[in-house]
Amino acid sequence: MTQQSDLAAPASEARPAQRRSMVLAAATLGFGVIQLDVSVVNVAVKPIGAALGGGVSGVQWVVDAYSLVFAALILSAGALGDRSGHKRLLLAGFAVFTLASAACGLVPDIGELIAARAVQGAGAAALVTEVSRNSGLPPSRMAKRLFEEQPRPKVKSDDDVPHG
Repeated sequence: MTQQSDLAAPASEARPAQRRSMVLAAATLGFGVIQLDVSVVNVAVKPIGAALGGGVSGVQWVVDAYSLVFAALILSAGALGDRSGHKRLLLAGFAVFTLASAACGLVPDIGELIAARAVQGAGAAALVTEVSRNSGLPPSRMAKRLFEEQPRPKVKSDDDVPHG
């Protein structure tokens, strides 16, 4: 009977380790996809312009809309993660980026592509903020910080300050 319980312990310990590895792989994949997306768009600027029109300025906005929104929201995304939860923000970033990427592939004109790229930049900001804030941690701690609910800091009110 003790042999069965001894055998069960390592299996139950292996599951959290396997889950942490999968979380780390998903976060790393998301970051890699964002980098790949930026590279692909820069390489495909000429075919995008030829297919959708808009001239040089339109194609420039395809690149700039993403970069502008990404840069504007990256710091705000960190604060939003502190308030709403880092797991929630990471998953929302994945969802927004994925849906916006699909929209980028389906749009019929340059104006809609620019709008979809701006939304894609917002999703990328949320995703990169959550992955990069944990990048210096060992993989097991990174996965724990990303996907286990952490207590949120409490804001003190005037009632907490002694008067007198």
